[in-house]
Amino acid sequence: MKVWVELSGENLPLAVAELEGILGALGLPRSEPVGSMPGWRTVETEETSAAPAIAGRLALGHRVLRSLSSLDDPVRVALALRAAPSEERGSTARFDWLSVRPAEGDRIRDHLARAYQDAGGEIRLRHPDRQFLLLAQGPKVAVLRLVADIDRAAVSARRMPRMPFQRPVSLPPRLARAAVNLSRARAGELVVDPFVGTGAMLLEAAILGARVAGVDRDARMIQGALRNFAAFDQTPVSLAVEDGEAGAARFADHSVDAIVTDPPYGRASSTRGEPPESLARRVLTAWSRTVRPEGRIVIVRPADQPDPLPPPWHCTMSFPHRVHRSLTREFRVYVRGAAQ
Repeated sequence: MKVWVELSGENLPLAVAELEGILGALGLPRSEPVGSMPGWRTVETEETSAAPAIAGRLALGHRVLRSLSSLDDPVRVALALRAAPSEERGSTARFDWLSVRPAEGDRIRDHLARAYQDAGGEIRLRHPDRQFLLLAQGPKVAVLRLVADIDRAAVSARRMPRMPFQRPVSLPPRLARAAVNLSRARAGELVVDPFVGTGAMLLEAAILGARVAGVDRDARMIQGALRNFAAFDQTPVSLAVEDGEAGAARFADHSVDAIVTDPPYGRASSTRGEPPESLARRVLTAWSRTVRPEGRIVIVRPADQPDPLPPPWHCTMSFPHRVHRSLTREFRVYVRGAAQ
C-alpha cells in the first residue's frame, strides 16, 4: 500500500523533516518525493493504520491519502469496488481529479462512479462519506482515497491568544508540534523541556501521548503552564520551579527519551542578565547526559546564535523559519556521535 501525504508549503524543508520524524517514530520507511509535485510525499507500507497515524501527528500538512489499488489501475479499482458491496453499500462518495484531467478524464471518473454505485454506494457531491482523488501519472491513473484532512483548527485552538495563560512570545502550536515530531518521540516516552515557559512544547508532546516533564526558574511560568495543560485535560509527570541546570540533577543518566526546547533569547523573555548563549549551553550541557543513547535533542534558536551543545553532540539537521524581519528561528536536531 502507498500512503500519500500533502505537506504545507510555507516551509517545505521543515515539513518534510517533520514527516520523516513521524515516520521514524512510527517505525515506517522513509518517504519519497512525487515527481513534479514538490509538496507531496509517498510512503510504501503494509501497515493499514499508517495513514491515520501519520495524519494524527502531522502539523505542517494538509491531508493524507492511500492508494486504493496497488496497481493504480482504474479498471481494476472499479472491479474491486464492485466486489466489495459490504464496505461500500449505503455510503456516499465523490470522485475528483487531483491533477489536470487527461483526455479520457471524464470517462475514467464516470466509470469509477458507476462501479461505486454498482457496489451499493451513492454519489454525492456535497459532504460525502468518502472522497476519491484521481492522479494522472503518464499512461496510468493513481486512484487515491482520502484518509484524513489535517485538523488545523484543533491546533489553532492552542494558539497563545486562546490559552488561559498567555505571554507575548511563545512558539505557535504548529511549530511546537513540528519540533516534537523532529525528536521522533513515541507515545509513552519521556520528553523533557528545561525551559518550560508557557508549556507550548510539552503540551504538544503530551497530546501526542508522551510523558512530559520540565523545569523553569520562574514560578509564574510553571503555574501558568499547568493552567494551559489543564485546559486540554493533560497532566505532566512533573513541572518544577527550578534552575534548568539544577533540575537535571534529579534525572538519572539515559532516563530521558528526548529533549525539546525553545530557550529564552533575552529579547521578550528574560535570561536574568545571563547571556542567552551561555544560559543555553550551561543548562543543555547538564541535561544532555540524561538523554538515552539513541535519543534526540531538538532546540529552537535564533539563527545567529551558536550551537549550545558540545561534542559528542552534533547538529545533524537545521531548518530556518523566518518569524519577522529581525528574527529567524532555526529548528536544530542533535544526536550523539556521527551524523545519522
